[in-house]
Amino acid sequence: MTKSKGQSLPNGMVPALLDRDQAADYVCFGGTTFDRLVAEGILPQPRLVGCSRRWLVLDLQRAVAKLPVAGEQGGDEWTGVEIDP
Repeated sequence: MTKSKGQSLPNGMVPALLDRDQAADYVCFGGTTFDRLVAEGILPQPRLVGCSRRWLVLDLQRAVAKLPVAGEQGGDEWTGVEIDP
């Protein structure tokens, strides 16, 4: 029996690179919103690994850390993007 990707990692360990669906799940956005945020430059572009596109977890963490904080000055300016479940 072959293991699917990511199953050989210890419990709780996140792979360094994620495919599009995994990356969208990681930042808690639906696929459509994730794609739009990438296109708008709010979330990072993927890294190229051969012909595959993969998101570096560190890039995603940095981008999410830059999102505005609700209630802080300028924190409500990020209102042009609708969030899908």
